[in-house]
Amino acid sequence: MKYYVTSGDLEEIVVSNSPKEAALIAVQRKFNKTNENFALGVVTQISETGFMSSNDDDLYWTTSKILEELGLEDYFNEIDNV
Repeated sequence: MKYYVTSGDLEEIVVSNSPKEAALIAVQRKFNKTNENFALGVVTQISETGFMSSNDDDLYWTTSKILEELGLEDYFNEIDNV
């Protein structure tokens, strides 16, 4: 299944078996391929229909939980008022 994963500066298209797996892959991929700072939102949206679209089937997952599952929470700081 194809998923569109969005959070802050993150916009990735991922083919995976589940929305949760897609979110983990997208964040890890972005982390691995960039040498620059990038921002993630408080919430990550996983959609089957595209970026910047919203429907009842979309999954919203807290980004901190994704980072925790990947062991990356120490690499990101929360910033208020962004």
